[in-house]
Amino acid sequence: MIKKIRNGIWYRHGKVRYRIWLDEDRYIISVTNGEITVHDCYGSTHETAKNLALFKLHQALSDKDKKRKWITKGNGYELFRIK
Repeated sequence: MIKKIRNGIWYRHGKVRYRIWLDEDRYIISVTNGEITVHDCYGSTHETAKNLALFKLHQALSDKDKKRKWITKGNGYELFRIK
């Protein structure tokens, strides 16, 4: 059961917003920069969970720069595959 929710804004290379949930004995954090959101980052302290979330966000941003092959469907959706 989630007991407490905190919101915060942290700045580094642009604006990054994070939301912290305090569960029974762990912290759950989601991080977004407006384009990409990373969620389900767990830690025993809010600092370790925040560091994990920021690391995953950094990985997602670096994966975004890889070459992608776009596949357009007839229903208007666009999918992509990383080469």
